[in-house]
Amino acid sequence: MPRFGRLLIPVVVAVVLGPLIGGLAVCVLALASNLVDQTGSLPVIDLFTMFGFYIVFAYISGGAIALLAGILVSIWMISRPPSLIVVVAAAVLATAVELLGSRSRASEVLSRRRALTVDMIHKVGEAWKIPADLLVRP
Repeated sequence: MPRFGRLLIPVVVAVVLGPLIGGLAVCVLALASNLVDQTGSLPVIDLFTMFGFYIVFAYISGGAIALLAGILVSIWMISRPPSLIVVVAAAVLATAVELLGSRSRASEVLSRRRALTVDMIHKVGEAWKIPADLLVRP
């Protein structure tokens, strides 16, 4: 993935989901407060109208904070090297793509949505030195 994409994804996720989750949390709090305290309770239709205001207010007040958080996360993601597990997983996927033919087929096999064919079993067994009987099992 290009560097710009790695920078943009956390920012978009933070800006879109951060205030939305905050606004929904306030909505749940207002609903719980309305159910528990009957003295100042609002009718349900007014409560749902207020939910819209809560979510809009969360975007207005929390949008800048979410944007800053997304930028900081994306800078951190770009500057840090990948972990050992990520490197090994990428190497396994790359090797699996070579052995199984395509990335989609390798993904299906690794996620157990597709079974290995006899040809695949021989290729994987020879390349990774895995006994065929282990690869035949579902």
